[in-house]
Amino acid sequence: MYEADKIRIIEGIDNLIKAVELKLLPAFSNLEKEAKEIEEKTLEESHSRFNPDTMCPSTFYEDAYFAGVEHYLMYTQMKNDFLNMTIVWLYHMFEQDCNKMFSNKKWGDRKAKLTTLSISTTAPSNFYKINEELQHICDINKHGDGRAKAKLLVIRPDLFEKKPFSSEETLKNISLEQLKEYAENMKVFWADLYNQLQENPKFVI
Repeated sequence: MYEADKIRIIEGIDNLIKAVELKLLPAFSNLEKEAKEIEEKTLEESHSRFNPDTMCPSTFYEDAYFAGVEHYLMYTQMKNDFLNMTIVWLYHMFEQDCNKMFSNKKWGDRKAKLTTLSISTTAPSNFYKINEELQHICDINKHGDGRAKAKLLVIRPDLFEKKPFSSEETLKNISLEQLKEYAENMKVFWADLYNQLQENPKFVI
């Protein structure tokens, strides 16, 4: 692993976070204002159809209000779905970089080599947060409930919430702050690995 590799990997992580935070998420930053504008526009358009002799004005106000609510809920869900898939993208970057850096494709062998280099792979290490927590989150977002959910419920029950009127545990939506935290875990892991390899120049990962 060369310094250029470390720089490339860390820059890739930073660029992903910057793109999400500064270019993509701002598209969802004014949902309340947009919903209010849709409510007002819907109400304005309804004036041409309103007959005070046969129609109740409250119906038009109600329809306009719910038009705004529908817009807000729809785009809020889109924002949540976007962040949930962005964290899958982040983990995919980690997998790709590991495939480039490690000579062995088996995670067990990779973890053994990291341990030899005095890099922890158990909780609460950076590698553990990426290769256990983050991986399970991604599996749930991609494939739904299953073994990943059962494992993550044990190690991070705080990432789940109960559905209304149900005892079922559901993975919470990913926040930008969580995305940044896992990105930081990845950056620190790669920096630590680079430093250890510099101290052990003949070691082959």
